[in-house]
Amino acid sequence: MASEIKRPESKDRPAASASLTAAINVLRLHQWIKNVLVFAPLVLGGKASHLDIWRDALIGFTAFGLTASGTYIINDICDREHDRHHALKSSRPIASGALSMSVAVMLSTICILAGLALGYRLELAAFYLLLLYVALTLAYSLRLRSLPIVDVVTIAGLFTLRLAFGTALAGVRWSPWLLVLSMATFLSLALAKRFAEVSASSEGDETIAGRGYMSRDLPFIRSFGVASATAGVLTMVIYLINEAFSRQVYAHPQALWAVPIILLLFFSRIWLTAERGDLTGDPVTFALTDKDCIFYGVMLLVFFFVALAA
Repeated sequence: MASEIKRPESKDRPAASASLTAAINVLRLHQWIKNVLVFAPLVLGGKASHLDIWRDALIGFTAFGLTASGTYIINDICDREHDRHHALKSSRPIASGALSMSVAVMLSTICILAGLALGYRLELAAFYLLLLYVALTLAYSLRLRSLPIVDVVTIAGLFTLRLAFGTALAGVRWSPWLLVLSMATFLSLALAKRFAEVSASSEGDETIAGRGYMSRDLPFIRSFGVASATAGVLTMVIYLINEAFSRQVYAHPQALWAVPIILLLFFSRIWLTAERGDLTGDPVTFALTDKDCIFYGVMLLVFFFVALAA
């Protein structure tokens, strides 16, 4: 009977499903957590009760996320040959061949244009900062990532641009202390990532593939990274002494004395993990999954809210 005839399942369905999965994975949506920095100036600047600013911040968060996803794809395209020889990165959609180059380029273009279109609706200063982020990220993917020290300073700058973007959206006073703290913090984390990568590579004077570092650079990377972490802690202390207690934003600024201690514990955790060879990826991603770092993050928020509470 005709009703008993079974149609063969389409062979295109598994392929289409795999392509969709690869397209989603290449966007690195989990990395959007980094864009939470956009909200920091709003909260620290005492504008947390302004719903209109929250609306702009949410739009800005989405705009930055889309733009960042587009630039991540470009970075993966530029780095695909090196990724194919990496134990972990070889499974990335572009490096593994799960996503075609044409689809990757199309996705990148759509994401960047959509992000910029959303950003254009916001404050003009914020839009210009978003354009600067795109330009700096492209420069990093095409050239700067292979220049020692320049690469990690660029990464720290890209994170700090998120704070500057949030500051422009919130319309609060620019805080040099916050920007310096951000640069020192993310410079240390970027150096920790490079330290882990170089440590895992073969010994000798040969330059690490795709990077400008050699194995014998490890002592310098370690020293620079720990020094940057120390600078971050000291910047926070100086900010407390010179600014936090004199501003009207904090009802109980004394609670902020816990922050430098928490930062010290956080940096120590990251670098101890790197020294032991247990840091295998992005330190920011590691911090979001490590129970000790999560505890430090929660305590940091608690003390900030105590300081802000009237």
